[in-house]
Formats: sequence, structure tokens, C-alpha cells
Amino acid sequence: MEQSRINTVKKATLQGVIVSLLLAVTKIGLGLKTHSTALFADGLHTAADVGIAFIIFKGFVIANKPADDKYNYGYHKAEAVTAKILALILVVMAVIAGKNAISNLSHPHSEEFNYIGIIVVLIGIVIKEYSYRHGVHLAKEIKSNAIMAEAWHNRNAALTSIPVLVGLAGAQFGLPILDPLTGLAVSALILVAAVKLYLKSLKDLMDSAPEAELYTYIVEATTNTPGVENIHGVKARRNGHAVYVDMNMCVPSSTSFTDSYKIGEEAKAAIIGSHEDIKDVTLQVKPCFKDIKKASCRNCPVFLSEQIQGKECDPS
Repeated sequence: MEQSRINTVKKATLQGVIVSLLLAVTKIGLGLKTHSTALFADGLHTAADVGIAFIIFKGFVIANKPADDKYNYGYHKAEAVTAKILALILVVMAVIAGKNAISNLSHPHSEEFNYIGIIVVLIGIVIKEYSYRHGVHLAKEIKSNAIMAEAWHNRNAALTSIPVLVGLAGAQFGLPILDPLTGLAVSALILVAAVKLYLKSLKDLMDSAPEAELYTYIVEATTNTPGVENIHGVKARRNGHAVYVDMNMCVPSSTSFTDSYKIGEEAKAAIIGSHEDIKDVTLQVKPCFKDIKKASCRNCPVFLSEQIQGKECDPS
């Protein structure tokens, strides 16, 4: 990966860490001083953002390291590993915040209407929403799933701060019970986000198939390569954000070995160039005795599914 991309992510991460740290210290300090469990829980969530941003950055750098003797297929799954770590951190934060809220349910603290707390939470929501929008733009620009995950985490942080406002405002109406209740709600939202993130990381580690749209790119790139008669047994798997393809390809039975090799190389280059996520292709070239590369066949809705299901060429 180009050093300029790492520097771009490093700068954005540093900015996010500084902002999250300032917000976390302010929220936790006010939460302890005013006995607000909702504000305290929100502060813990914001504090976790500091560690999360650092972990995502490290995962981003490691995942883009080139393949070597130790990891012949590269380090792409590092992003999934960091996602699992993030999920565990969020679980710990949810448990701590939830325990604090439950302990105050039976004896909620009476407090005055906390204008300062509400202002701080509102500022935090605005900042996190901005971080989300900026992160999405950056992730699309540098094509990073890790940064996109961080962007959505910021959106989740903004949403989980909304119930905190309810708890703080409840003091004005003589309903202190709203504070621990919303603190518990925030904890639940954090826990749900952690579970979703953990399940997503498991899917990535299991070499799951990519989205169906990507198969269309593979089929079109291959069948449009001069000399290719048919393809079958198309399989693809994700390795982190990268996609690896295995497939069989048929060329006319009269094609020489040298020409078959050249056609295979051209098809491989076309597949890799068809989508930025595809990093490598393993092709097995076979002689084909039946030409189905007709427009009437390729436009048939069954064509794509048959190739993926492993239909062999008909040698008759």
C-alpha cells in the first residue's frame, strides 16, 4: 500500500483520537460529579473510541502488508481480527456501564437540570456525526473496509448518545429514574453493536463468498476475452477485503498449448481488472468441444447460475 494512503489514515485517526479523548474526559468527569449514570456510560463509550481508532489503524496497516514467506496469501484477514478485538472491547464497556446503571435503578440520584451535560452531549453527537460522514468519504476514496467500519462506529456513537439527553432532561421534570434507565439503554445498544461486529468478523474469517454482483464482473470479463468459449465451476472467497477467484475455462479444442496459456493470462488480467477487490485468479484451462458463447445463451438468466454451479462443458 502506498505510504500516502497510510499517512492519510494516520492523520484522520490522530484527529479522531484527540477529539474522542477530550469528549470522554469531559463526559466521565461530569457524570461522576453530577452522579449521572447515563452521562458516565456515554463517556465510557467515547473513551473506548480512543482505543478503537488505534486498533483499526493498526489493523489497516497490517492488512495492507504484502505477502511474504510467513503469510503467502497476505495479511488481509488482519481487519477481521481487529474487528473481533473491537467487539470484545465494546462488550467490556457495555458490561461496566450496565452494571453502574443497574446499581442506581433502586436508588436513583436526584440532581438539578444539567445544562452543561446536555450541551456536552449535543456537541458530541454533532462531532460524531461529522466523523461518520468524513469517514465514509475517506473510506470510499482509499477503498478501505476498516475505515468504513470506523465510520459506522462513529454513527453508532452518535445514536447511543441520544438516549443520554433523555436521561439528563428527565431531571428537569423530577424523573431521576430516567437517568439510570437511559444509561442501561445505552449499554444495551453498545452490546448489540458489539455482537453484530463480532458476527461480521467471524464471517470474514470463514472465507465467505463475495456479493453476487461480483460474479457478474467475473463472468463478463472472462467471456469477453477473445478465445474463451465457456467457463464453469466459478468460485470466489473473501480474504479480508480482498477476493480470490478459482475457475475452469474452456478454449477451442484446436487451440495450441501456447495460445491457450496466452488466452488464460489475458482472461486472468481481465478478471483482476474488472473489480478492485479481486487480487488473484487461479485458472484451469481445458479444451472445449461445444460453443455456447452465443448472445442468445449469454443473455439467458440461467447462464450465470449454471457457471457458478459447476456445469461442465459438453464434450459431445
